[in-house]
Amino acid sequence: NQGFYRVFYIKGKHNITFRGKGGIFGDAHDHLYTDPFAGTNYYGEFGHIFSFGNCHNITIKELTISDAFGDNIYIGCSINVDKTEGFISSDIVIKNCNINYARRNGLTANAHNMFVSDCYFEGNGSDEIRGTAPRSAIDVESDYISIDSELGNKNIQISDCSFLNNKYDLFSLFMPNKGKICLKMLYLMLS
Repeated sequence: NQGFYRVFYIKGKHNITFRGKGGIFGDAHDHLYTDPFAGTNYYGEFGHIFSFGNCHNITIKELTISDAFGDNIYIGCSINVDKTEGFISSDIVIKNCNINYARRNGLTANAHNMFVSDCYFEGNGSDEIRGTAPRSAIDVESDYISIDSELGNKNIQISDCSFLNNKYDLFSLFMPNKGKICLKMLYLMLS
């Protein structure tokens, strides 16, 4: 019934590899909605299988990652306490993975030099698991660029991936330094 969890929380580490033929599963299909998160009825943005902040040289290969209450994989920044400085993750490879049925996003990317290839994305953000916004297979979002423009995404490459029954296949959120929020929705029928 938790509104916030991380199976793997990795911050400020380098040269990380997760590889194998196995799977890591959350509870998106069976989650209990009995207690609110932080005194509200808001649930699910922070239920991650993998959560990386300020990590470099990350490789995830040949795994099934499924059923996160929030994001199956979150690759992002690490921000200091007073939110005056941030440190972004970089040099990420995600290859030959099945990334399925995350309530929020299959993969959320806020990184530099990220390569996603030959992955299969199914059911992310779907109504079947009570999806929560932005409900995408892949969400390329630049958090914290109002703190530092270097915290935006750079060199994100997605190739040879398959998408099936995700609420949205791709979503992108850009937040310019001037405080405006501009949404650009990319709804691609790639399956």
